[in-house]
Amino acid sequence: MSAKDGFVFVTDPEGEAARRYKQIVDEILGRAWPRKRMLVTSPAPGEGKTVTSVNIALALAAKGHSVFLAELTLMRPRYRFVFGAPPTLRGVESVLRGEATPEEVTFLLGETGVAVTSVGAPMPDNELLNKRASLHKLIAFGESKCEWVILDVPSIEESPAVKELASQAGPVVMVARSYKTKLAVFRKATNTLGSDLDYVILNDIAS
Repeated sequence: MSAKDGFVFVTDPEGEAARRYKQIVDEILGRAWPRKRMLVTSPAPGEGKTVTSVNIALALAAKGHSVFLAELTLMRPRYRFVFGAPPTLRGVESVLRGEATPEEVTFLLGETGVAVTSVGAPMPDNELLNKRASLHKLIAFGESKCEWVILDVPSIEESPAVKELASQAGPVVMVARSYKTKLAVFRKATNTLGSDLDYVILNDIAS
């Protein structure tokens, strides 16, 4: 991982950006949730959702919480590029197809306390997210192994499955990019999530 990737707990763990993520996590930990299952989405692709998901996972881990981080952005995966993975490790899509167990696609991110499952290869669409039984099996595995589950899901624009997943989550976080996200797209996304939306994080704000 390099500085340009935005993973602040690797590049500058004592910096201002890391401090902001710690504040977000403190706010989340200070509230009572029906379940410790966090969903991170965005109005449209390219908003910095994956960077946010990873930083929140690392911030939780830094406070001593075990985290299961699931990459469900099937069309635009980044985790294997960022983290690497054993060449024989199958992707999360294998679980959604019923071809592998969650254990078989999960690896530990060093000594961080974060368990990761990632997409093996880009998919042409997000249809596998409609495999409800397989997806719930993956989530149940994460919840049985870790205190927190973070679902890094597609943008609201890309998949209608996000709304249902949000309704079943604890904290729901929407990430938007300042000066990039169109207001109409942002409003549509907030309307779609409705009362399930708990936090909005704006990336690329000038300090």
